[in-house]
Amino acid sequence: MTNLGPKSKLAIVLTIALAYTIAVNYVCNSSIALRTKDSLVFTRAAFGAMPNLSAAPIAVNDSNWAGYIIASDLQNPQSIVTNVNASWTVPSVVPSIPNDTFSAIWIGIGGFFDNTLIQTGTEQESIGGQEIYSAWYELLPQFSVTIGSVSPGDQINASIQLVNSNTETWQISIQDLTSNQTFQNYFNYAASRLSDEWIVERPEIGRRGATLAALADIGSVAINNCVATVGTQNGSISTFPGVQSIMYDIIQNTTGTTQLTTVSKLSTDGASFTVDTSPAVVPELVGWKVLPLTAGTSLLAFALKKRWHRNSKVVESNLP
Repeated sequence: MTNLGPKSKLAIVLTIALAYTIAVNYVCNSSIALRTKDSLVFTRAAFGAMPNLSAAPIAVNDSNWAGYIIASDLQNPQSIVTNVNASWTVPSVVPSIPNDTFSAIWIGIGGFFDNTLIQTGTEQESIGGQEIYSAWYELLPQFSVTIGSVSPGDQINASIQLVNSNTETWQISIQDLTSNQTFQNYFNYAASRLSDEWIVERPEIGRRGATLAALADIGSVAINNCVATVGTQNGSISTFPGVQSIMYDIIQNTTGTTQLTTVSKLSTDGASFTVDTSPAVVPELVGWKVLPLTAGTSLLAFALKKRWHRNSKVVESNLP
């Protein structure tokens, strides 16, 4: 995909409940990956140095990612990520007319701190009132590649693994256990290996002046068996320093924000969570708000990314 690569600033407000409020500013890099009508547009946001304050994921907001991100260290991540896995059930899209809506569920390596990203997952869309479901993979900055169709209710297993560090060879595997179909292939790709992601996303769409798509209502999605390898350590999300990303819509030239998703705390084993896109369960927030961390600590965090976008209807669909 085409990488527009604009730089923006991320303001992170850290608040200690019932005590003091600390404001800290960080510089971040924002990059956008376009998906044209022949391939889905996935955007991604790369945050800058983050405070590694505890083992609990730090809650931040983002204009198009909802889920969890981990690294060896949030302040000084090392290029030692080699594996990511997850499983989920393909959700049903609530048809939307006249506005088209889009969503993707994926796992990935890289892309949070940098411009590289290797990823695979499923997409769920409503275009002209028609539901569309498919599996795909992508190696930025190349366009995404559609693997084939999937159906609501299908059980999906996905993994990305570095099989040879000398040749930078990766194995991408995605299985539809319900239809008994498997895609597995090897790719040479220079990934940063700085981060792992488990994400529900709304993509960028349009050939020129790309716009963030309207998020499809896919209800509540449980992402399970979230494990990774960072260096010599294997573990679930909670094993590593991490970020909990919550999707917000940021309206240009206003102080208002609308929360688009809720992201649950991690399960007791640290390997599962849910993302809910249902409009009825996400509150509308006005101005600066504080979001609780996902663990039982007194530290609260909210990050508002200063990259404005238009929340307009889809410029052009991804259909031929």
